[in-house]
Amino acid sequence: ASNQAEFDDGTDPSAPDLVVSVQPGLNLVSLPITPAPGTTSAALLRAFAGAVTSIARVDTASDVAETTNWNGGLLGGALFPLQANEGYYLQADTAATLYLDGSVAGGAVNLVPGQNLVGFTSLAPGYDAFALLQDIGTPAEVASVTRYNPATLSFETAAYVGANPAGVNFPVERGVAYVIGMLGTVAAFVPPVP
Repeated sequence: ASNQAEFDDGTDPSAPDLVVSVQPGLNLVSLPITPAPGTTSAALLRAFAGAVTSIARVDTASDVAETTNWNGGLLGGALFPLQANEGYYLQADTAATLYLDGSVAGGAVNLVPGQNLVGFTSLAPGYDAFALLQDIGTPAEVASVTRYNPATLSFETAAYVGANPAGVNFPVERGVAYVIGMLGTVAAFVPPVP
């Protein structure tokens, strides 16, 4: 982003807008910044310089899984545009860190019935899975919030049991993607920020 855009966004022009760190294996990430126009899955794979072997998403409009991957040194699979707040499954062979610049994204995400892989632009300090579940809606609207924990190589889920959140109350962080199981539609959801 330009220095003026950084000033307007309230971000530091001398620091990257987003740091994406991946560990070997599966990683669920989101981009809480607006990528430059035309930025595709191939560009993200190239930027990771071989550490990330594939990137996948579920296109919620068509409900089709799309994957871009390295295959014998060549990019293969479906190429798709990167979008702010959309979640991605990244498979990495080695640990890597990528520094990205871009404009701060709008914070709204549209949640539709089924599984949604999304991330959030702005989050209150200490925001957690139980708060996210309750902020999205009632047990009639949202079933669960799940994250992948690369430290334990397992998925952790917060879900309603009756009218109360239960399960693992993990922290919700910027740049991480979460699988949100929806029973209804919630348009333009934004986590509350004080």
